[in-house]
This record gives sequence, structure tokens and C-alpha cells, in this order.
Amino acid sequence: MTSILKLQNVYGLINGTIPKPDNDPTAFAEWEQKDLVAQVLIKNNLSDEQMVHVDQDTVTTAAAMWQSLHAVHETRGHSAIMAAKRTFYGMRAADDVNIPKHIAEMRRQYN
Repeated sequence: MTSILKLQNVYGLINGTIPKPDNDPTAFAEWEQKDLVAQVLIKNNLSDEQMVHVDQDTVTTAAAMWQSLHAVHETRGHSAIMAAKRTFYGMRAADDVNIPKHIAEMRRQYN
């Protein structure tokens, strides 16, 4: 997702490096257009199950969408990190398993 946002030059809107202009109407209009692009990119790349996190009254900007998704999906705390590591290191392929699928699942867990 970050690669797509960077490619379209709107990643700065969600990470705070491109702040919303206050005094200049022209700059605000340009910022608002970029924000809409970022919102569309985020929404178009989410599954239906994830839309609940960005389709709320309080989520009105791309940065708010990003923060909402980040809050839901960020691994927090030592115990969560240890659980993720245990899951990853405990993965074993059975004798009859499709190895490319197993490797793909390991990569997903790693990420």
C-alpha cells in the first residue's frame, strides 16, 4: 500500500510530511485533491472486511484512514510480538503439502 501511495506522490499526506494548508485557498484545493486520490487508493486496495475501519463518520481524510487501519493492524506489545514469532518459527510443512503454497504462507506470516 505504501508503494502505491508513494508512486502517486500522496504518501506525505498520510505520514504528516504534507500538512493541510490553512491560509491559502489554492494550496488547500490542491491538498484536498491529493487527499481524495489517497483516499481512493486506500479504499480500492482494501478487502470488504477492512472497509469497516475506513467508512466511519470520524474518518474523513486519508491520514485518518491510515491511522484507523494502523491502529487495527499494528502488532503491539512484547507478548504479541512473541506470539507472532512463535507462530512463524513453529510452521512446518507436512509431507503431502504443496511447498510453494507453504512458502507463500511463511512469507505472509513473516510480513
